Amino acid sequence: MRSKSKILLVLSLILFAGFFAFVYAQASCQNHSLSGYAWSSNIGWISFSCKNDITGGAPNYGVDVDLAGLLSGYAWSSNIGWIGFNQSDLSGCPSGTCEAKLASATGQVSGWARAVAGTAGSGGWDGWIKLRGTNYGALADAPIAGTCDWSGYAWGGDDNSQDAVTGWVNFKGTNYGVKGTGSGCGSPSAYNLSVAKSGSGTGVVTGDINGNDGTPINCGADCDDDYASGASVVLTAAPDTGSTFANWSGDCSGTLSTCAITMNANKAVSAIFNSSSSSQCSDGVDNDGDGLIDFPADPGCSSASDNDERTPRFREI
Repeated sequence: MRSKSKILLVLSLILFAGFFAFVYAQASCQNHSLSGYAWSSNIGWISFSCKNDITGGAPNYGVDVDLAGLLSGYAWSSNIGWIGFNQSDLSGCPSGTCEAKLASATGQVSGWARAVAGTAGSGGWDGWIKLRGTNYGALADAPIAGTCDWSGYAWGGDDNSQDAVTGWVNFKGTNYGVKGTGSGCGSPSAYNLSVAKSGSGTGVVTGDINGNDGTPINCGADCDDDYASGASVVLTAAPDTGSTFANWSGDCSGTLSTCAITMNANKAVSAIFNSSSSSQCSDGVDNDGDGLIDFPADPGCSSASDNDERTPRFREI
């Protein structure tokens, strides 16, 4: 079995010289289709653009996506060096289609990338990074205000190896991620809207327009559907007899019985219905969304029979 630590040690001795020899032969930093960082617990940060560098006058490198969805250019890791996305870097990939490509209609990124240092085969390492597999893959969202988020994972290692050099590459996490602009974004033709119901009561949630299945949401039985990108869907919550509508949660909020949603991403909504025979302060539901439930835990409850969990000074009059 090859040693990941030995491979990284050898690479670290040559990478910095290689970095400066490469980048200072290039033009000053330019804008690229992708920016930001991905993260691997094995090799650390992977920079997708020279624009990430905090010092002025950074040399030019980055990853671009052309109008056909083909990726090109280089990302940089201080541990394994340049990661290439050019078609010329990817010939002879382990399986499938070699070219790194973004399918704009779905946002899915497929193909391969390759650490340039891996072409030397040091320690048996070949540098290949698979951008999409059976249960994983990189994904580019549709743009909002000109930019989009990338998410998902790529994998750098043998299929069954526990000693992978690169390992999992995460394109989006807390306070970091890869972002795209222009052709570096997906443009999915449809997004999913799912509806759930909770609380001590019962009711029905309906949508005002047909989804891609030809019928509107009626939850009830039909609690999710796909809608065209950009569609506006109005959901209406109607309590059954003996119940009241309390509030929305998820991608809807508030206590009005209707909620309008713009389908620019997958959305999930929950409608909370309470039994009118039990008060909000004893129904086991967080009706006011403050993380506290019922009397005496919720300061908005004066007693178990109080039918409004909201703190009095915030109640609508």
